[in-house]
Amino acid sequence: MDNRNLITVKHATTFYERLRGLAFHDEGFLAGNEALCFVSCRSIHTFGMRFSIDVAFIDREGEVVRVARALKPGKIMSCTRSHLVIERSATSMRWFSEREMTVIISKDGKTFIQVLERSEGDESLSSV
Repeated sequence: MDNRNLITVKHATTFYERLRGLAFHDEGFLAGNEALCFVSCRSIHTFGMRFSIDVAFIDREGEVVRVARALKPGKIMSCTRSHLVIERSATSMRWFSEREMTVIISKDGKTFIQVLERSEGDESLSSV
């Protein structure tokens, strides 16, 4: 597995985990390459957040359809095309861009999201 541009995700699955998200946590709750994942999600809030977050909305086909960098506490954001949302504390590290394609990888009990990019002049997708 190519580890470049690979983000480890933690799933928010219970009602309480989904409601809380990253709220009331410290910035160090997630490691540098970790993000929180909400499946079947079209909107998020940053009420109760102590820090800004990076957000990516991804549709059922794996396309990134909306992105926010450094979304401040006290905000609401939504995207009707979204199937899952990925969020992490805001950082200068690489983040998703709209129209990128992603793939979800499960290995050794962990889940990762990797960005796929089109090769220049080529319509096929390749792993970054």
